[in-house]
Amino acid sequence: MIPFPSCCQMRIWKAFRSALCLPLDSDSRYVLFSDCHRGIGNANDNFLKNEYLYLAALNDYYQKGFTYLELGDGDELWENRSMKQIREAHPQCFELLSSFHRSGKLYTVYGNHDIVKKYPVFSSSDSVGFPLPCYSGIILKDAQGKKDVYLTHGHQCDILNSTLWPLSRFLVRFLWKPLEKLGIPDPTSAAKNNTRKKRSERRLT
Repeated sequence: MIPFPSCCQMRIWKAFRSALCLPLDSDSRYVLFSDCHRGIGNANDNFLKNEYLYLAALNDYYQKGFTYLELGDGDELWENRSMKQIREAHPQCFELLSSFHRSGKLYTVYGNHDIVKKYPVFSSSDSVGFPLPCYSGIILKDAQGKKDVYLTHGHQCDILNSTLWPLSRFLVRFLWKPLEKLGIPDPTSAAKNNTRKKRSERRLT
């Protein structure tokens, strides 16, 4: 049994308690995306190489009436300061997200790299070009009462990426962003650090 800090437990519990609830039944059609990290179209924009695939898939899901759930880090707001630049770099993407929104089928969760979206001052048209609240998590409530599904972003169990996120953002923006071009991975990322990833997975479980 690994140590489970009470502060970490409280963060995860708080995120769970304030999660949005959506229905889950035999007619539900949800598509889940996470960690798109849409950037500003420069060499550090990791979304660029997958954008056409993303657009093709998302357009197909939209045509089939799916509800789109984005589970954190949709936009790269640690390396980049401007949401406007991100929207301008990926206009087709945001037009499609707008279509989901107009149909009442778009819900987003904030991650560590777009954590600023949780603040009211940011949950306005500045985020994606239209008003859109951002949640700590989403619970898909089983209509039969058998088993609900809880969806959240993994940073909730990591103090460096949750409570100390301003420090992590500073390191990423001014230190690891230039080093990334040389192939040096960001050590604050659980996705790129196996030790951090396994610890986060155990805590979330």
